[in-house]
Amino acid sequence: MKVIGIDIGGSSIKAGIVCIEKGLFKKVYSEENLPLRTNEFIEIKEKVIEICNKKLSEGADRFVGISTAGSVDNTGTVISAGNFNNYRNVSWKEIITKEFGKMSVSTINDGRASAWGEYSVSNPKAKTHIHAVIGTGIGGGVIHNGELLQGDSGQAGYIGHIKITADKTPLCSCGKMGCVETLASAKGILAKYNDLGYYKYNTFNELIDNFNMDKNRIINVFEESGYWLGVALGNVMNVLNPQCVTVGGGVILATLHCTNKYSLENNPYMNGVERGIHYATHRRVEATGSVICGVLGNNAGIIGAANLVVASK
Repeated sequence: MKVIGIDIGGSSIKAGIVCIEKGLFKKVYSEENLPLRTNEFIEIKEKVIEICNKKLSEGADRFVGISTAGSVDNTGTVISAGNFNNYRNVSWKEIITKEFGKMSVSTINDGRASAWGEYSVSNPKAKTHIHAVIGTGIGGGVIHNGELLQGDSGQAGYIGHIKITADKTPLCSCGKMGCVETLASAKGILAKYNDLGYYKYNTFNELIDNFNMDKNRIINVFEESGYWLGVALGNVMNVLNPQCVTVGGGVILATLHCTNKYSLENNPYMNGVERGIHYATHRRVEATGSVICGVLGNNAGIIGAANLVVASK
């Protein structure tokens, strides 16, 4: 089966045709990354319709899995997506079927889509699997007994909003302080580094591009930020006792790339994660759970969303 996978992020839309055979992911092809020029929903809508039209003409089946930033309820309706204007109470199923006729469409929050994608390829036999996505913010999801936990209103998996300190932190996207997202995300890393006062960068990408100018201090910030994520994950592990924990997203890809250290043992951010987990997790829980980097990179969202639309049929 050739499924259209779409991942709506804060600054671009990633898409591809995801091949799934007998319920298992095989490959992604016809990939593209379309930058968003504005933060208006009308541009997102136009690009999603453009993508569907193009992928159908390339031989995709009439299945569309959408991973999106924002809050998505259990019916697949996007309740809100704070970075965008007018992206509220949106049903992609209604929009796409109105444009193209009968289609199978499912929509899910990007953190939970990525969690399902990583679960499907990392350790699908794990009874309990936790995944954290580290980007501009922090998202994630939990799989238990082969099912993605959605919660009563579709909001389960907000790992980024676990409170890990009573100290004042920068204001989180949720409007509160103390969230791990404020300390361990790309924004948190950038803010922490800029507070040191040596160099000032406007974006996380600028910081990464200039890694070699101040390598040791940046590595220390990576490790500290990873530690706070580990503390948050350790608390989740104490509740759920997972067999497998995966960590992915743009921050992981960036730290792996700029340090040329592609393993848990040597990557500074993941070293910090491991220390935080060791600090926060009960020893019996820690002893039975593995912690690894995600393997799908930036395709985790589209693969997870594509898998879910097939699984729902």
